[in-house]
Amino acid sequence: MATEIPDFDLLAHAAHPETFSAGTIEHLDRLWRELFALNSWHFLAEPKTIFNALDGVKPYPWDRRQNGEKWLLAFTDLARAERWLDDAEIKQDDRSDYFITWTPAAARSYFRTLTGSPVVGVRFNEGSAFGWAAPVEDIERIYNHLAAQTDSRTVT
Repeated sequence: MATEIPDFDLLAHAAHPETFSAGTIEHLDRLWRELFALNSWHFLAEPKTIFNALDGVKPYPWDRRQNGEKWLLAFTDLARAERWLDDAEIKQDDRSDYFITWTPAAARSYFRTLTGSPVVGVRFNEGSAFGWAAPVEDIERIYNHLAAQTDSRTVT
């Protein structure tokens, strides 16, 4: 697992050098490989579920509308998530309840439950200089693609 967080702005820019374009497969693979290597991903909690947590109900990620579609917002570190809340002018002394922190494996498990739901995908590091997004179904495919590459290297 990763201990130091890579520069995801640099990785995302290399993977998507122009708006709505993709860089080389090597840059895309590196971005996703580094993302999956993180110890945790941070999601914004649905505000109405934050208060239900007091009753033992687990909050779930907040889906945000963009261009009429629902997207989850995920962040590679809490500082980026905090900045997003600042930009959204969500002011509270203690905003720790606004975050759900999952391992990448737990997040992928949750994404599998979203198949056929109105949630289109996940937007990573929204509000950063270089964020990126993927449909929820594609995240597992990307993970499997990278795992197959790793497996083929160890088989030789």
